[in-house]
Amino acid sequence: MKKAQIIIVGMGGQGVQTIAKILALAIVQNGCNVSYIPRFGVEQRGTPSVAFIKSDPDKINYPLFNVADWLLILHPGARAEAAGYIDKKTQIIFDSSLMAANQINGNLSNFFGLPAVKLANDNFSGRSANLIFLGKISKELGLPFEVVWQEMLKVLGKKFKSGAVKEEGRQALLAGYESSSEKGIFFQPTHQPSKGMINLKGGGKQLFLAPERCKGCGICIVKCPVGAIKFGRRASAFATPLPEVDLDKCNVCGNCFLYCPDGAIKVEKKNKKYGDN
Repeated sequence: MKKAQIIIVGMGGQGVQTIAKILALAIVQNGCNVSYIPRFGVEQRGTPSVAFIKSDPDKINYPLFNVADWLLILHPGARAEAAGYIDKKTQIIFDSSLMAANQINGNLSNFFGLPAVKLANDNFSGRSANLIFLGKISKELGLPFEVVWQEMLKVLGKKFKSGAVKEEGRQALLAGYESSSEKGIFFQPTHQPSKGMINLKGGGKQLFLAPERCKGCGICIVKCPVGAIKFGRRASAFATPLPEVDLDKCNVCGNCFLYCPDGAIKVEKKNKKYGDN
């Protein structure tokens, strides 16, 4: 493997640091030295998250660098974080599901679209978009798929609660590894995250869900005492998966609203308005 200087940017909650860690470990297993420097906001979720990775067959004397060979943009809201590290030689892979080419510096030409969020929502779960990016950059760097997969198992193995979830993770990684980048002009995103209040009714109850607030933390899922909430396939404004609520199963305990740090979800008895006491 040749020398490579890589920057990955996205929003907290998208798994930027997770795939950066897996990538760094896979590079080591492939016989190279590596440095990995994470950077993210205090709040972490919903704020820009950046990872700097440097690989070299020789000793790395200094981990920082001025210009990236590769830039991965998982969310348009974080693209400015890498603006000072790119030039005309930087290879840019961006999520064409979420952003258009004109949102990237107009003087650059080495950019490629990868509709990761759309691929994840259509074929896997919304939480798999980062794994698609991981597969793509691994292939571009010449890392063997099985090496990356084994490192991914070490990092994420405990989160694979079933064989089906584990296989879905593998297939998402493989989808990115086998994907062909779309080079060209992307005038508009191919997929838009949900916006505006989502209001669903059923079983004498109403769900109020705000995609522009939800950061995909999953606290509502953990705190639901009857298991009525799970991650769905729709994406929030932060490109993280939105929760789905089984209203027939929901007992309207109020835990989802009580524990949500952003007030993004609430279930009430039918005919109440969001914000009513």
